[in-house]
Amino acid sequence: MKEYTEISLFDVTDAFPDEDDNEISQKMIDSQLQRGSGFVGGKTRIYKWFQEEHTEIENQKFLAKEYGLGGWSTDFGWLHHDSKGLRFVKYDRINKHDIAEIGLSWVEVSKRIQTLIAVDQYLTPEEMAEMLNVNQDIESDSEDWVLDI
Repeated sequence: MKEYTEISLFDVTDAFPDEDDNEISQKMIDSQLQRGSGFVGGKTRIYKWFQEEHTEIENQKFLAKEYGLGGWSTDFGWLHHDSKGLRFVKYDRINKHDIAEIGLSWVEVSKRIQTLIAVDQYLTPEEMAEMLNVNQDIESDSEDWVLDI
């Protein structure tokens, strides 16, 4: 079983300060991290990866490979990902220009995802229940296997 680093409640508080229109808030970043990598099964693969023991370098390489090169549009602008990490861009749709940008290295992304997992904010309750059901189905199926030689 993976051991988590002790964290402060101040690291994960839901009481975010008022959002500045010219900034990208932690809430905005977390909402995108909670989407996973954007690939089918990516969020589950990320969750399962962080249930195991890995070095920080292994975590960086895993996340870089899982996210790959690309991005997607968000409700506040864009998220880009590449070998360096994630880049969040807030866009003013009325005046048609970028108004804020923040980059997170894979180390920072890894630490934040681990924090979200530690406080049960990475997977939704529905996703967690589904994952538990799938794992139970796999375990019960494996018990039924008999190899005749």
